[in-house]
Amino acid sequence: MIHFYQNLLIRQFRQNSIRLFCFAIALACAVTFSIGLLGDRLEQLFDMQAKEVLAADMVIQSSTELNELQTQIIQSFSLQEAKTLVFQSMANSDATNQFLLSSIKAVSEAYPLLGELQISKQLYGETHATKEVPKEGEAWVEDRVLNELNIDLNEFINVGEKAFKVTRVLVYEPDRGNSFYSFTPRILINWQDVEATEVVQPGSRVTYRYLYVGDENEIDSLKERFSSTLQLNQKFVSVESANQSLSNTLDRAYRFLNVTALIAVILGAIAAGLVSYKYANDMTYQYALLRCLGLKSKQMIAAILIPFVFFTLIAIAVGFLIGGLMH
Repeated sequence: MIHFYQNLLIRQFRQNSIRLFCFAIALACAVTFSIGLLGDRLEQLFDMQAKEVLAADMVIQSSTELNELQTQIIQSFSLQEAKTLVFQSMANSDATNQFLLSSIKAVSEAYPLLGELQISKQLYGETHATKEVPKEGEAWVEDRVLNELNIDLNEFINVGEKAFKVTRVLVYEPDRGNSFYSFTPRILINWQDVEATEVVQPGSRVTYRYLYVGDENEIDSLKERFSSTLQLNQKFVSVESANQSLSNTLDRAYRFLNVTALIAVILGAIAAGLVSYKYANDMTYQYALLRCLGLKSKQMIAAILIPFVFFTLIAIAVGFLIGGLMH
């Protein structure tokens, strides 16, 4: 009986219909598997870029500092932490007597947790990435600040009661969103200089952001525990709220990948169905002949299923191999 099935497999493989069937199955599996792997890789890339837009794995935004209970909850987790403070203020230069409404951003030493700042050592010069932040008494400014105030690098600007030496041109921030603050030129300073400016007072319109990076499970646990303590002026920041244009781009990319994978599956199923129909027609007379020669019902079912399952599994394995190599 074993020799019978061996001969049956060999005889069927010589037919064009079974070869076309194997080719259709292998091609469908290869394309679907390759698109699936590509989708997973792109999704990981998108997620990474989305987190860089936030400059962290999790961001809490508030118009006031965190209270004592919230601080205790955060300290119970082993996470990397950074913080920023954004507020509006007039910046001016004593040298040119010019004034400019600016968006002041004070950052802690660990900022940014994800992504990098891009700065330049001269106006419209070559940019380079850095993990550093301005030192105390220094400011990094956008080119608009230099142009509007008509000053050069290494000159001083005033923010409130504090004079800052402009040492770098700020080109890019990973978490620069599309809020109202993004339309005014940015001045980046050290967190330790906020108090000296005397700009931030009780009732001032400011935005605190607390950034955290760590294990995904810990981040989820922190969110769960922290949610019950959120006040009306506090919220978790998502990619959608931080950068709507990037959020829309990611959404369209995910939809495109899903549609592409669906089309590949549908085309593969249609091809396999058409070839299976031709294979069944070609084998009808052979199975009828075997039945006439005395092949029993169970043996007939086995004679139909074994080649079909065997060639299908072989085609799937070959398809996954080709798909992996294509990817």
